Amino acid sequence: GGILIEARDIGARVLGSDFDPTMAAGCRQNLPGLDVMIADATAVPICDHALDAVVTDLPYGQSVRIRAESMDDLYDGSIAEIRRTLRPGRRAVIVTHRDIADIAARHFTILQAHEQRVHKSLT
Repeated sequence: GGILIEARDIGARVLGSDFDPTMAAGCRQNLPGLDVMIADATAVPICDHALDAVVTDLPYGQSVRIRAESMDDLYDGSIAEIRRTLRPGRRAVIVTHRDIADIAARHFTILQAHEQRVHKSLT
């Protein structure tokens, strides 16, 4: 919910999602008034080119289950959905624990990449 809080605090219209119904319900409880839907990141129920911006923290696959065959498949499918739902010429910020430049470059022009050590289990 941290990304949703930051977006709300700068006045953005916020839409969050999680694949896990329990996580989505917890987010709704902790952040009343924000739109949070249950959705698979590789098949989001949003119209093509409907979003002005996307900021996402992709799953790390450490403590959550994924439906994709692999993390690469999940990331590729998720980034393809971001491209589909994002208006042309708009930007996405994608946070993850690993280098996904090769996957992201199949869908977007990468303008910037940054690294930050979080803690041992994620780096």
